[in-house]
Amino acid sequence: MRPKNLFTIIVGDRARYHSAAAVAAGVALGASVPLPALAAEVSVLQEVVVTAQRREQNILEVPLSVTSYSPEQLEQQSIRSIDDLARLTPSLRFTRTSGVSGNNGSDISIRGIASDVGAGTTAIYIDDTPIQIRSIGYFGGNTYPLVSDLARIEVLRGPQGTLFGAGAAGGAVRFLTPSPSFEGSSLAAKAEVATTRNGSASYEAGIAGGTALSARVAVRGSVWHRREGGYIDRYDPTGATL
Repeated sequence: MRPKNLFTIIVGDRARYHSAAAVAAGVALGASVPLPALAAEVSVLQEVVVTAQRREQNILEVPLSVTSYSPEQLEQQSIRSIDDLARLTPSLRFTRTSGVSGNNGSDISIRGIASDVGAGTTAIYIDDTPIQIRSIGYFGGNTYPLVSDLARIEVLRGPQGTLFGAGAAGGAVRFLTPSPSFEGSSLAAKAEVATTRNGSASYEAGIAGGTALSARVAVRGSVWHRREGGYIDRYDPTGATL
């Protein structure tokens, strides 16, 4: 959005905004007097490709409400788990609960559509494989992949039953893994260390890579390890620290 009462002057591929008074003064004094620029250059947005409709499309052409996170965004925002994803994604709600049986559970919903019993209302996918479970009332736990070496995460706001089945009334969260590439070899590594006051250290290390073995065969693999340090000591019955 440009400010009101401003003219736009195009110079090459750059657009600059100038006030009406400045333009009038410049015309009166001649072209040799430069006009003060009031805005920066116009930046070009990078194309975002998603597969929200089971095929690759520009996100601007998808008639759905989609939030997409690239690997660069995942690193910049320090997204490491479904908890971090819910913190940054509008209308995605995730909470961890404790069931009456002592098992740890979780509740996930999009746009406030949730259910405690039966089929889930938010579909969880790894590529094209659904991994959400049916809730039986007292345990609503689900498996969520850790965020490491992903090509993209897509959050689709529902209803998404046409594309993702009965368990996607509220929407779907898709974790998309990178495909092997036939264009040479690639290798990436990362490491992270953090400290907690009055607690243990946290760290993460991982490596991922791939290569083309022939014109028709390519492979890719990744391995990583993550440890989150706690701040509460746990003791056994003898008093020894575990």
